[in-house]
Amino acid sequence: MTAFLYDADSKDGHVSLGNVAVDHLNEQQLLWIDMSRDEDLATVAKDLALAAETVRALGEPAPEPALFMHDAYVHIVVVAPSATTPSAPQVIDCLVGRNWVLTIHPEAVEFLGRFDERIRGDSDLGKLDADAVRLLGRVAKLVEG
Repeated sequence: MTAFLYDADSKDGHVSLGNVAVDHLNEQQLLWIDMSRDEDLATVAKDLALAAETVRALGEPAPEPALFMHDAYVHIVVVAPSATTPSAPQVIDCLVGRNWVLTIHPEAVEFLGRFDERIRGDSDLGKLDADAVRLLGRVAKLVEG
């Protein structure tokens, strides 16, 4: 698991999740937690206050794209081609709450790595918030019909 704190007012950098008070992140900060599906989710679920139904869903990856709206976060399931097995799609769970993003996947995801490399260094990414992501969720619902 990796945790990276984007802070528009300070230095961006890797952090230990145990050293971050998620509920005290401000509007200038965005915490991105990226983890593999085989890592223990219990601590992250507790720190992010994930609902029990979300934790169960993360344990049984959906075989198709999905969007779940919760009071405190949005859960988006993305199905993408696998880099190692093109015939088997890769399921990526992306949860977005107030000033945090959690991505969970079974293997390394090339486009996440490229995104991470492009925005490394000090950035204004910390200014993004859950409202921006909720807007994306609403757009996705409109597209789905």
